[in-house]
Parts: sequence; C-alpha cells; structure tokens
Amino acid sequence: MLRLLVGEEESAPVDEAESIAVIETVIDDSTPQVLAYVSELLLEAGAWDVYRAAVQMKKGAPACN
Repeated sequence: MLRLLVGEEESAPVDEAESIAVIETVIDDSTPQVLAYVSELLLEAGAWDVYRAAVQMKKGAPACN
C-alpha cells in the first residue's frame, strides 16, 4: 500500500514555489543491508533525504519506517 498526500502552500509566491513529494512507508521483514542499499539508490536517483526509524509491528515484530 502507498499513501500519498498532496498539498500546496498558499503563502508562497508562484515564481518561488518548488514541488516536493514526501513518500512514507513501513517496511517489514527486511535486512539492514537491503535498507542501506535502497537508501543509496534513492539518494542517487535525486532524493533530498532518506530517513529510517525503527518501529514495532504487531506481535512485537521489528520493522523500519
């Protein structure tokens, strides 16, 4: 599932506005090596930042947000 929120800042002048997309997901059952590799790919593809945080899924299973 992918959740996408789109919004606009009304106070920014049109000529100075820049489009930015924020994509968030929770990744379950992955290794740290895969997460690091995907982060590198995202940055190489032009992402400004990649942020990972440990989360706890149901029944105490670890995941990454």
